[in-house]
Parts: sequence; structure tokens; C-alpha cells
Amino acid sequence: MNKKLVKLTILSSILAAISACSNSGSSGSSSGNNTGNGDVDSLQIITPKIIYSKPNVAGFSYVTINNPTSTIVKNLHYNVTNEVGSGSGSSVDSTSAASCASIAAYSQCNIKVMVAPGAVAGSLRLDINNNNSNLGDKLAKSSSSSLSIGIEQAAYNDLSGADGITLSYYHTVINGVPYIMVSGLVASDKVGSFNKVVLVNSSGVEIPNQEAIGVIDSAQGSTFNILLPVPAGVNSSQTVKVQTQQVTNGQAVVVSTATASSTLTTKEAIGIAEMLPSAIYLTESNPEQTITFSNTGDAIAQLQQLTSNNSNVEVVFNPSSLASGTITTATIKLRDKTVPAATGDVTLVYNNSQSQASTSGTVDQNINPTPGPTPPVPPAPVAGLTAVFAGNDNDFFTTTAIGIVSKQLTLTNTGNTDENGIILTLPANFTISAGSNNSCEVTQGTSPATISNSLTPEGNTDSCDITVTYTNNTIVDPAQTDQITINYDYNNGTPAPEVNQSVEYKVDPASANLVLKTPSSPYMFMNSLVDGTETTEQQLFTIENIGDEDASDISIAVNDMKTNTFSRYTSEVIANCGTSLAKKEECNIGVQFGPIPDNTSAGTKSGNLIITYKKYPSAISSVTLTPAPSFFGQVATSGSAIFNAPTIGAAIGFTDNDWTNLTIDQNATTGVVTYAITNSATAQKGDDATDFYLDSIVPPIGWTVAPYQTGDCPQGAENAISIPRGASCNIRLNPDTSSSGYLSTTILDLTLNWKDQASNKNIEKMQIDTPAVTVTTLPTPSRVIFLTNKLFSGLMGGIGGFRVADAECKDAAAKGKLTSSLTGTWKALLSGNNATVKGTVYTKPDETIIATATGGDLVGYDILQAAIDMTENGNTPATTKYAWTGGLGGRGTIKANCNNWGSSSPSVNGNVGEWGTTANSWWYSSSIACSSQARLMCVQQ
Repeated sequence: MNKKLVKLTILSSILAAISACSNSGSSGSSSGNNTGNGDVDSLQIITPKIIYSKPNVAGFSYVTINNPTSTIVKNLHYNVTNEVGSGSGSSVDSTSAASCASIAAYSQCNIKVMVAPGAVAGSLRLDINNNNSNLGDKLAKSSSSSLSIGIEQAAYNDLSGADGITLSYYHTVINGVPYIMVSGLVASDKVGSFNKVVLVNSSGVEIPNQEAIGVIDSAQGSTFNILLPVPAGVNSSQTVKVQTQQVTNGQAVVVSTATASSTLTTKEAIGIAEMLPSAIYLTESNPEQTITFSNTGDAIAQLQQLTSNNSNVEVVFNPSSLASGTITTATIKLRDKTVPAATGDVTLVYNNSQSQASTSGTVDQNINPTPGPTPPVPPAPVAGLTAVFAGNDNDFFTTTAIGIVSKQLTLTNTGNTDENGIILTLPANFTISAGSNNSCEVTQGTSPATISNSLTPEGNTDSCDITVTYTNNTIVDPAQTDQITINYDYNNGTPAPEVNQSVEYKVDPASANLVLKTPSSPYMFMNSLVDGTETTEQQLFTIENIGDEDASDISIAVNDMKTNTFSRYTSEVIANCGTSLAKKEECNIGVQFGPIPDNTSAGTKSGNLIITYKKYPSAISSVTLTPAPSFFGQVATSGSAIFNAPTIGAAIGFTDNDWTNLTIDQNATTGVVTYAITNSATAQKGDDATDFYLDSIVPPIGWTVAPYQTGDCPQGAENAISIPRGASCNIRLNPDTSSSGYLSTTILDLTLNWKDQASNKNIEKMQIDTPAVTVTTLPTPSRVIFLTNKLFSGLMGGIGGFRVADAECKDAAAKGKLTSSLTGTWKALLSGNNATVKGTVYTKPDETIIATATGGDLVGYDILQAAIDMTENGNTPATTKYAWTGGLGGRGTIKANCNNWGSSSPSVNGNVGEWGTTANSWWYSSSIACSSQARLMCVQQ
């Protein structure tokens, strides 16, 4: 028999909101501890919008049960309730229900909900309790969620690539909902081969923190679920596209990214009448079907009228007031089952507590959603247990002092039958125990170790973790390799091929490990010292033992490269290093630069510390700390110029010029820090510097050398200058203010080059500390929007177009009591005039924030923070509620702008908004004759 059918596809004309997908409220049987079972009310239940049904096999989808508390909830029972239409044939998968009977603290579990083969339109709700009492009423009264789930016949297409995958989810949710459950259907047989599906943003970048649930299969008719985070904040949005990938050996390659996209948006204080399911197919065998309307918003939805303009479709519907989280039903009937194909509309009109709203759909008679895929041939049983160490790290390396090391091993069933009877043969000194997360049930920890789990091919029981521990305090060197052998059964007790996972183990003797903690090496002594004087400079070098054994037989020597300029000092050194250093302890070595022997040549002198020690008591030989801590200092003579690194500079052009608290505005170019490089030679000791220049200057990250000006130290020999005794030149730096943030204290490296009486070639390396700088972000300046006192027809003063409307705004602003002092030009807020700039804050003349613009039409058909209701003089008009906008509303509105604002004819229309409201009707509420009078909304540029 030829089936005559009607396809009823409902497309929302507004952004439909749903918080059911993330049940921030929850269902429960009682409050409190419930005699030790835990509180069901504390659970979060994340449901899909629909479950896809199939002609010949059962359809299914997952519901995530999340426990966000620190207390286990147990003895949980799951069943289907509130069945509407084909929902009467649905059920809860018993295996997943048993697995989710207890939900540990801070964990989640996935329940599999099944619908019967050939199911048509319907809906259902999941009931949960842990004291055998019926929670249906309590679930229905959840303040922010409805757990109703639609049943929708899977419709197939012939689109290519990822565009052949259909997604179903609530596109708008109430602000504060953390997650939604996305249902996916492989609707085409041209999608290509893949084994992973992800959701990406408009740039093709994977949306963070999503979680795929169920097996991903590229066969037509396959379904899957993805748990997707919801963006935070009211009116936040996230573009969503499908991307398919092929994962091989842990490497993912993109197969296809959909060209089509959809949007997930957050709202608040709005009622939303959502149809479940969103597509209905009326056939000769099923000419009458029941749909469910669920209010998924957080305010009342007043359902007013459900109509069809197709005379062959009968609608049975009673208007009602639908509170948040409640449902009602309607019946759709096919009058004449023999009529040919025809197309029409069906529309639900309701008030969403802010404005009138409608949900419209199309009716296509005699269009079959199938042919679907033929029932698949059951695959041959495949064994597929894998054993993978976390991070693929199978190295069990330790020391005799520790003697124990553990790793997490995940066992996963990648086959297609249950796998159990798991036995692990372990190498010597290896044991297993419970995993740190998703633990296996370990029944024996020593070899042959056993696990009692039965791992299923899919869902939340397809894998579990064990802790593999190696314990040994005896030296094993070099590293040894062995393997863990795993035997198990599949296909109802059939022995599977064994699985082997290699391990590598090594036990080193506990050993000391000395390192230089501070200062950074090489260290430069700040001051140049003159020969023949008693001047000295001292610095502590801190050595730390980061090993797990005491260091012994420590020997410390200062190697001064035979210059007699460096030595070790011990007087008043706290925690002076001796011949031993305990593990995890530190000690200090004092290094002194000077006094410089008379007649020592001028120039840079270098040295280092030679530190040897034994790593453990029985060590035959000592080791040397590498690299050796090094240092250098500058020596001047009676004929030398003397240059010392400045410890501080001067700052100008900052918001705060305090050297210890420098701040500057982002993108400011005025900030300069100046260091004086001074020849500190005196008449008694030292000389002028000639042919002085900077051989190199390396500014740290976040700084640049300021453009040269008179008085700066020159760069390059060709620009050399003389610096007499007591004179100086400047090093000037500019901070990078291109982005806000914090520039930490760091080091400027210089190399100085000059001549003096002592030498024709003096080279000195110098390090200077740069100051810390805070770069602050300036707030984006706001702009003003006012409402004109004057009224206009659609002709805009007799000429037409944006130019005249803009001129009217300019004239009104110039005469206004509150706007005459404002700078800038003015534009009329008309669709297409680009009067606003994305990201800019707009206020009333009294500085009350109206909105942050999302584009050239302020926020378009979306809500405002405050109404545009103040004129240029500060008053609120008493008459005429409309303002010209030319804006579009929801689906089905027609563009109307009085022939580009050039007509005042009563037979021509223009779109207007209601200026006194924050609802989306501020932008579009109706279309009126262009001979009518309305105000303009004017925007400061």
C-alpha cells in the first residue's frame, strides 16, 4: 500500500530557550541524607531535546546524571514516565541503570533511554528515585527545567561531508545552565568515513570541554550525543558547527567541517514554548499524532493559538498558561489521506512574558522521511581490549631511597561484545590496585592479578583504571624491560588473544644533586674596583641539594683565573657550606671581588666556583657541579675610566612616575626610563674615556631602545664620543604598551667599549635592572543615544534617505539641553545606517547604560539593558510610542523603510520599534503607514 503522509517540520521564529538540558534544579525523592542513600535532589540531570526513532531498530539517546556534591548518592532507580504518543513504548536500558545505581561524589553517569522501532511523534520524561517513591510530580515542578524528551522520526538526506549530519539541541537556554545535551544523526550516506565527531566554532576550532557520549559510527542512521558547555552570561552566544575526524594511533585528522552552522544563546526572564518533537510525519497508518509543548524558559508562556493554513491538517489545541517547566499537548490530524502533495504552514502564537512570539512550521504532504538505511547485518564478534598507561608513560624509574613508583593503566573495550574474566600476569615486584579514577574492581592485586569488571562495548562502562605499582629498594641498573600479559574472555566466554603492555623499570642508588639556586650565573659584580685600593664587593651564592641523599666530601674552591681578584669569605655567612649537605637543604658560599692588587691591569676579570662532592656514601669518586657557577668584575687603574652599573634610573611620561610603582596607559607612547652611564673616575684615581660607544645593547622583552637624541650613549664605533671624569651619557628605554598587563623586573645587557690611559681597548659587560611597569587598560568611552522630541513622517523632512535623518539628529542635538555640549557628529539609528559600533557602550544623556553594541544596529532584534526613552532635553515624551527603525523582527517579518525613507504615502509602510521598552520590540514591533508620525533615535558618533 502506498503511504500518504504529511511532514510537519516546526522551525522556531524566535530563539527558543531551554534549561532542561542542564537541570540546574533536579529531581529527587526527599531532602537530606535519605537514611544513608544520599539526596536525589542534589543531582543534575542533563537531557537531550529529542531521541531519533528508526523504522526497524530501536532508537536511543543518553541522559547524563551528574553529582556535583561531596556525598555519594546511591540505591538509584530509573524509569520512564509521562509518556505521550509513542513515548509509551520507551524504556531505560537495564545495564546502564545498574551501572548508575550509585553515583560517587563529583562524578557523573550516563543513562541509555530506548524508544521502540517505528516510533512516531511522542515524548517522555525520566523518573529517578532512591526510596522507591514516585518522583514524577517533583520532577515536573523543577524551577528551571523540564525533563521532557521528544521522540522524532529520523529523516535522511543526500548531503555530502559533515553537512550530512543533523544536530538537534535547544538553541537558547536560560542563563546559568552549565551544559546541554546535543543529539546527532548521520542522515546521509555521503558523509565519508570517520570515527570521531566534534563541535567547532565559526573558525573551525574545537569548542573546549565537550564530551562525546556513545560510539561514533559513520554509517547512515547512526546516532550519538555530545555534552556541550553553555557560554556564561546573559545574551552570550556560541556558533556551533559539526566536524568529522579520523583518529589513527592517537592522531586526529579532520575529514570534513560543515558549511552550515547554528547558534547556542543564553537568555533570562522569558517563557519559551518548545515543540516536542520538532518534526512530525502523518501517514495513512498514523494519521493522528500527539505533540508536546514544553515551557523551557524561566517565565510564563501564555499559549494563545495553534493554526494551520493547510485545510487538510486539523489541529486540536486548547489555549493555556504554561508555567516554567510544565507541559501541555496538542493533536495534529490528517483529514484526507488520499490528497496529493501540498505545502502549508502551522503556527503557534503565544506571549513569552515580554512580548508576543510565534513558532511556525511547514506542512509537506506525502513526503516520506525515509528511506532510511536497511537494518545492518550484525557484525562478527570482535575482541578489542586495550591497555594504555596514562600519557603513554611506562617507565617505572625510582631510587633506593624511595623504592616505589606507580602509574595509571586504562583498560578499554574497543571490541563489539562484553569483555570479562580479566587476568593479569605481572613481572616480579609489580602489583595492581584500584585506579585513582573510574577504578576497576580489583579482586587480587598480586600476580596472577584479577579484575571482576565486565567491560561493555560502549557507554560509561567500556573502560576502567587500575594503579600499577613497582616496589623495589635494590639497585637495578641498567633499565630492564618486561611486560604485563592480560588474558580475558569475549563473546560470552570465548578466550580472546592475550594483550601485552610493556614496562621498563630501573632503581638507581639514592644520590645527592647539587645545583646553584641563586644568583643567576654568570653573576656580574656591580661596581668597577680600582687597583691598589682596599675596596671590595661581596655576593652570596646559594647551593641547594635537590637529590634524595646527603652530599658528602664537599670541596669548594674559588678559581680566579690567576688574577688574584676573587676569593671566598666565610665571616658572618649564615648557613656557610661545609663538607656535607643534607638532602633538600641549602647552604651559602661567600665570594668576594677585591681588593684589587696594585698594578693589576684594567679590564674584565672572571672566575668560577669549583664544587665537587660524592653523590652517595659508597661512591668511589666525586662529581663536579656542572655548569660551574661563574662571575666577573671590572678592574680600573689609575689611568682608567670607571663605569659602574646604575642601580636606579629616572622615569618620565608615566601615569605614576614612582620608580617602584610605575604605571602607564595602554598604547601610551610617552613613557621613558633613563639610566645615566657615568664615568666615576676622579682626579685622584682614574681618567677620561675617549672613543666611547656601546658595542651592544640588548633590551629585555617588553622594552625598546628610545630613538637617539643628544646626550644618549652612542651605538657603534663610528659614533664614538668622549666622556670626561664625572660626565655621563644616557641609556633610554620605552616600555611596550601595545597590550595591558604587567612588565616584570628584568635585566638590560650592555657592552661598553672605550679607550683611556690604561688601555687602548677597554670592554666592559654591564647588567642593569629594569623597573616593573603596570600597563593599564583605559575604558572604552561611551556614546549617547537620545529620542527626538520632534515627530517625522517616512519622508524624513522632504528629501528622503539617511542623510536627512542624520541632519535632523544633528539639529536636535545642537538645540538640546543635555546634548548641546556633546562633541562628535550624529546619526539616526535606522537599519543599514551603521549608526553604532560593535563593542561600544551606549547610554542615555543621563549616562544610564542602554546596551553594548553588537553591530551597526545596536543590538538589533534583542533586548536592551535600559529603554531609549529620554529626549535631547531630558524628558520622556507622553505621546507616540513609535520610532522609525526599518528593522526586522523574527522569522517572517518583511523589510519596510518607506522607500529608503523617501515616501510619506499612506499606501507605503515602514517598520517601527517601541521606544519605551527594553524588549526586542524596541527594534521591531510593527509596520505602519509612511504618512504616520514617529520619532527618531539619534546616536553620537
